[in-house]
Amino acid sequence: MITSGMPRRFPHVYRGRCFCGSIRVSFEAHTPPRATPLRSCTCTFCLKHGARNTSDPEGRARLEIRRPGRLSRFDFRPQTGGRLLCGFCGAYVATARCIGGRWLATINVNALDRTQEFTQRPRLMDYSGESAAETRARRAAKWTPAEIVLRKR
Repeated sequence: MITSGMPRRFPHVYRGRCFCGSIRVSFEAHTPPRATPLRSCTCTFCLKHGARNTSDPEGRARLEIRRPGRLSRFDFRPQTGGRLLCGFCGAYVATARCIGGRWLATINVNALDRTQEFTQRPRLMDYSGESAAETRARRAAKWTPAEIVLRKR
């Protein structure tokens, strides 16, 4: 579960899912959508998916996997984080990683219900020069604390 020292209410709550509903996301943040900074990684995966990611280290995220058999994970580099995609409908929802004993995530705002409200132009990011340790440290500092819930039918 998310750490207990965090506030229980956030001024902005966003919900979303993959197209078929197998992966659902709830993202709670302090920033309104029009002011939320977006990032777009320059790796071929993010470019091909048109990803626009965001995170709030003071917020929280919940990723609910309703059909675990449809969950697909993709990683360029082992040990750095897994992109969560629906293996049925193909939607890229988030990237999540357990770092220091806690789950952290960055959310693809294209998977959120109110995606059109996120109007900031994504900042292009090139992480190709980072070591795996640098990647984990950056994510630990900037990503959103997350809870991953697997539902069994």
